[in-house]
Amino acid sequence: MISTTYLEAHIGLDVAGAGDPEQIFVALADAFHALPNPTVRDIAFNLATREVTMSFTFAGNHQPDEALRTALVMGRTAFHQAGLGTGNDTCNLARWNIIPSFERASTQRATQPV
Repeated sequence: MISTTYLEAHIGLDVAGAGDPEQIFVALADAFHALPNPTVRDIAFNLATREVTMSFTFAGNHQPDEALRTALVMGRTAFHQAGLGTGNDTCNLARWNIIPSFERASTQRATQPV
């Protein structure tokens, strides 16, 4: 069995006076997807609520606090690389949802020497 941990963060995107929220989100999404960490992740933006949703799926066994710390660093890094500050602590106050899940691993037969 392959163990995975799923995390989701909902972060308010405060763009008052900074320009077009959609363009700001595109820059954030580009920075988020350009991060070197191989974690499976996605990002979405609700224009009505100005809320960013970042999701992460970590493969393998991870302690919730370790996964949370890694996701927080990745999220904050994306914000900074997109030229957005995190000085108002919205990243630290994000609502996190941690779901340990298990998927069946594909079974492979080992070839035996003849």
